Amino acid sequence: MHLQVRDQRQARDFLGRHLRLVIQTQMPSLQKPVVSWSPGEPFVLPVVERTGTLLLHEVGSLSLHDQLQLLEWSASAMRRRSAGSS
Repeated sequence: MHLQVRDQRQARDFLGRHLRLVIQTQMPSLQKPVVSWSPGEPFVLPVVERTGTLLLHEVGSLSLHDQLQLLEWSASAMRRRSAGSS
């Protein structure tokens, strides 16, 4: 498949659509509960013990502070949980 990308927004939209399709396909096999975050929503990390899967949409849009928070959270969570980002 050959993709001709005119701009960065078009590339993000293309990847976003395909990642959503992959997530929908994999949803039955993800550890429950599934928690997700998208830009524009408050960034509040769930309690590690109560999270099965964490999906972060457009993770690059997180502030530096939120990225550091995520790094600390993931140090304990990744041993037990699944995570995905786009």
